[in-house]
Amino acid sequence: MKRIAKINILLLLLFCAQTAFSQHAKKELPHAKAGPQTSPVSNYSIFNINNMSLRLFANGHINQSLSDRDAIVYPRGKTGAVYSAGFLWGGRVLDGDPSKPPIRVGGQTYAASTIPGPIVQSGPNPVPGTTDFPVYRIRRDWQSLTGSRLEILRDAADIFEVELSEVTPQQAQQILDQYASDWANWPVYLGAPYEDLNGNGSYERGIDRPGIAEADQVLWTVCNDLDTSLTLPYYGAPPIGLEMQVTIWGYARPNSALNEMLFQRYRLINKSGFPIDSMFIGQWADGDLGRFTDDFIGVDSTRDMIYIYNGRSTDAEATTFGIDPPAFGYSLLQGPVVIAPNDTAVINFDRISGYKNKRMTSSSYFAFSSVPFTPPPFGDYKRTEVFYNLLNGYLPFDWQTPPSSWFVGYGPGRGNSTFFPLSGDPVSNEGDIDGFGDNLPPGDRRQSLHSGPFSMQPGEMQEVIIAAIGGLGGSHLESI
Repeated sequence: MKRIAKINILLLLLFCAQTAFSQHAKKELPHAKAGPQTSPVSNYSIFNINNMSLRLFANGHINQSLSDRDAIVYPRGKTGAVYSAGFLWGGRVLDGDPSKPPIRVGGQTYAASTIPGPIVQSGPNPVPGTTDFPVYRIRRDWQSLTGSRLEILRDAADIFEVELSEVTPQQAQQILDQYASDWANWPVYLGAPYEDLNGNGSYERGIDRPGIAEADQVLWTVCNDLDTSLTLPYYGAPPIGLEMQVTIWGYARPNSALNEMLFQRYRLINKSGFPIDSMFIGQWADGDLGRFTDDFIGVDSTRDMIYIYNGRSTDAEATTFGIDPPAFGYSLLQGPVVIAPNDTAVINFDRISGYKNKRMTSSSYFAFSSVPFTPPPFGDYKRTEVFYNLLNGYLPFDWQTPPSSWFVGYGPGRGNSTFFPLSGDPVSNEGDIDGFGDNLPPGDRRQSLHSGPFSMQPGEMQEVIIAAIGGLGGSHLESI
């Protein structure tokens, strides 16, 4: 009976948490929508160099377009994979101010608590720069694109959200002009990456190369959390004083695994003037894989990965494109750095002794249900408590001691607490598998992976790299 009671509580909390992050939440949040753009917009750009496309906004949000197209499409030009995605953080700010709650959370889910632009002055009262800040986008072969008309047209069709046949010569030229401008004005002085070809440690235009070594396309932007008109209404907590630099890159390598993935690098810089401890980060996503009503979630803790796959052998949207249901996931390649005297960490593509990279420390998921529940209202500090519990690997519920754990829903250990729910293998039908036992049937799912804790001193930077990976096989399970 004790196990059954635990499972009933788990299901109730799943229902509650899901409603808090449900499809209805998308409609609650202020998100202006309009028709297709008539010119490239500076507040977002698109990664689309291989078999995956992704839309990055200048506030760091990987989000659906203004005409409501999915944030990530896989395979490119076919099925949606992710409706909206974002990078989350939460930690204890040691500023000694009793008027402010120490635990603060920020980042992006269906809305962003971040604004475009860098923090130009650090300290107890940090100052943001201009919010009129773009997403820069470059590709290595931009100078030869004039001879590749099909590639330009495909690129323009993605940006302007029109059919290939509807792209105008003016739109194609705007794509070329933007590549040339972003290459010439690549903002290395703000932290954008570059290849130091002569090895002298500084960027020399015309000698060194913007971007990341061998990457065929790179997107870069910077944002911050200093706007209280966003953090207070959404999370009920004041800003921390974090600058976030986002790099998205990938490779055009037909017939290779690299063609089915891209990479996301997040750099968090503590410009608050105060230490932060008990810090966690999270990769959150509302994965809508084709038709969003029949999805499952899986976790592979040995690969630091969480993924979404179809809960049935066919998917209505995939069928319209003549393909089997794909799968899509996130893998933590490089976690936050912590002190470890006998270990080695990687940061900025270099190894440093005396540290180690944290692995994925927990994962979470939500399975949509219509069970009535009133989540913490926007602006209520309980929303920070909910998200901080989530990042720590517990059920996203109001603050409580001890927090409520996830439980294994199927297979060996059923009913036991876990930090990695649904970590079985659906291909071999072993372990805790979504849709079996106490787990819920196919439906609308959310997912997140987390890593922590770690600390950040004033001026310190933490760097996290996450791979977004697609798979397309001869069946919904083979895609995994």
